[in-house]
Amino acid sequence: MERESPGNSERSDKRKLAHLKTALDRVSALAAKISVTQQLHRQLKCQGHLLEYYVTSKKKRMSVHEIPVGD
Repeated sequence: MERESPGNSERSDKRKLAHLKTALDRVSALAAKISVTQQLHRQLKCQGHLLEYYVTSKKKRMSVHEIPVGD
C-alpha cells in the first residue's frame, strides 16, 4: 500500500483548510444577509402597521363624503 509523503499530506491538509475557510466565509456572508433581511422585514412590518393606523385614523376624522369609494 502506497503512503503519501509528508509534503503531499501537508499540501492536502492546506487545500482542505482553504476549502473549509471559503465555505465558512460563504456561510458567514449568508448569515449576515439573512440578518439584514430579517431587520428589513421587521422595519417594513412596523411601517406597514403605522401606515395602516394613519390611514384608519385619517378616515375616522373625515366626513362620510370625503372617504374615497375604492377603499
